[in-house]
Amino acid sequence: MINSILDIKPRRITLDRVIDRSKQEIKIITDPSKVKSLVRDHLFQWTKKETAEKRSINEQWAKQYEPREDINNTTYSDLIKPIDSEEIIASPAVRVEGSIDMKAGSIIAPLAN
Repeated sequence: MINSILDIKPRRITLDRVIDRSKQEIKIITDPSKVKSLVRDHLFQWTKKETAEKRSINEQWAKQYEPREDINNTTYSDLIKPIDSEEIIASPAVRVEGSIDMKAGSIIAPLAN
């Protein structure tokens, strides 16, 4: 559904071989079941949380992630508060222009109890 809304054609990749460079020699694996298993294992290891945490970043990027002194700590605190029903009811109605699921010009009103 999202692809059709954004008018994006799905793209696929074909993994028919794996090149293993983990040892001194280069090994090319073409067995489909072994390729599938190695790719699955690689993606599982690649997305593990502790793997990302163990990676070190260079000094330039470390500075980018340090808290900024020119931004007040409470500036964005309201953004992490849960949304409650009063806030939804108090929000203004929104006019939808050209939505796929709604006719253009429909009005979405806040939810009421």
